[in-house]
Amino acid sequence: MGCSKSQLRRAREWLGVSLHSQEVAENEGSAGESASIIPDLQQIQTGTNKASGSDFLRIPGTLEDEKELKTSSEPSTLELLQSFQPGARRFIISSVNDTGQDYVHAFTSKQVQLLGDIDKKSLQAEGIGYSCLKGLKPCLPNQDSFLCMKLQGVFALYGVFDGHGQDGHGVSEFVKEVFPRVLMKQSCLMSNPSKALESTFAQTQELIQKADSEGKMDAKRSGTTATVVFHHVQQRVMYIAHVGDSSCVLAKRVETPTANEIPPSSGSDDSNDGSRSNASPVFEAEALTEDHKPQLPEEQARIEASGGQVRFDGVCNHRVYVRGQRYPGLNMSRSLGDLLGWRYAGLSCQPSICLCSLVSSPRELFVALPPDDDPEGAEDAVSSVVDNALKSREEGGSQAVDASGSNQSSRMLRLEADRLLLICSDGVWEVMKPHEAVKACSREGLTDPHHAATRLTANVWDRWVNKLKGRVVDDVTAILISLEDSHNLTSEERVQEGQAPPVAAEHVLLS
Repeated sequence: MGCSKSQLRRAREWLGVSLHSQEVAENEGSAGESASIIPDLQQIQTGTNKASGSDFLRIPGTLEDEKELKTSSEPSTLELLQSFQPGARRFIISSVNDTGQDYVHAFTSKQVQLLGDIDKKSLQAEGIGYSCLKGLKPCLPNQDSFLCMKLQGVFALYGVFDGHGQDGHGVSEFVKEVFPRVLMKQSCLMSNPSKALESTFAQTQELIQKADSEGKMDAKRSGTTATVVFHHVQQRVMYIAHVGDSSCVLAKRVETPTANEIPPSSGSDDSNDGSRSNASPVFEAEALTEDHKPQLPEEQARIEASGGQVRFDGVCNHRVYVRGQRYPGLNMSRSLGDLLGWRYAGLSCQPSICLCSLVSSPRELFVALPPDDDPEGAEDAVSSVVDNALKSREEGGSQAVDASGSNQSSRMLRLEADRLLLICSDGVWEVMKPHEAVKACSREGLTDPHHAATRLTANVWDRWVNKLKGRVVDDVTAILISLEDSHNLTSEERVQEGQAPPVAAEHVLLS
């Protein structure tokens, strides 16, 4: 069953995709001087599924498509993960594009696969929560994808990928599958994770080009955000790399009421001797990523120098266009995929990276930060203890320090206060401010992050319905990561210490 023209138009406008190629061609008129350089939209494949004859509902990025891209001799992602430390506990949690995606009901949780040493019963003990809900958009499947993977005692990787465009779900699924494989093949992954991440983004973009040229998906006007967190357990550093607007936010504890400030509870026989407070701690939000928006001065300068333009859409977004054209119309300046904008309008796939050193005590705040005149020393400095490393810097300050140009920064995460990471698609941030999201999930997120993530996305979905009267709801994805020291323990050790939270259902839909 196909879509009407009005549905196609609404869906494309919602995603920031230019109007139908024929309509644009009519409006643009005859090709000008740039015709030999910039392709006419009539020459761009629309991603039509020729087998079914349906336009706009082509569903790439399925597991079958991914299998075709792998040779029979190539190890699986789980096998690559195991190769770093044979015998270590490892697991992968990832979304899977739904079967018959265009017919999945709104508010449906995306299918999830658990691989390796993980099951529903042990999930909650890992300090990880996730939820991915389909939005309410005409003729479109859930275009968000996510990934959580861990090799005990070595590293962990978390990622959120928010697709856009007619094949956005295929691109996000493709990146979710390919990115960790490319990353784990980087020879410098454990010695220089920043370099490995930058190379992985570039190589993933190359693989997208290859898949597009082979007809595996249409990535010319479709793409995805990518926000990944690589936790180097031995260095005690988290590397947050991103393109696009799937923001990563930190929940910081700023206050815990004393026992004397807690109002007495009626009907309780428990005595309160003031030695321990049952009150909830107070948290505030701090953004660890900055959305890549076209109107930012550095982004706009790159776009215009590369043949693009930044124009306001008259509603609420600045968008990127090829100069003098009406495509791609993207409301972000960096992404993976979006090949036309990448080639002709200055879109970038280079990530911004934030190095977050995890410290448990004030003494560990003296982890060395790279000196301003030695950006190459960032990787080693952030994991070394030097007595006078922070004499010229505010102790424990949260302000990012430039580590290697505008695309990399460093900061400290103090585990006694910085307790929870939220990685969410913009389906969350469009209707909920960071401090609201932190308030909604920080209390439960420390003990039961999976249920907290489920409640958060359900709350966000309701806000979309109330905001737009049920006309449209974006796909909504959230990953919660506990930063407590016990996060690095095995499930069995957490249970022995009495820290394992109750097991919740994998998919709980709240009204």
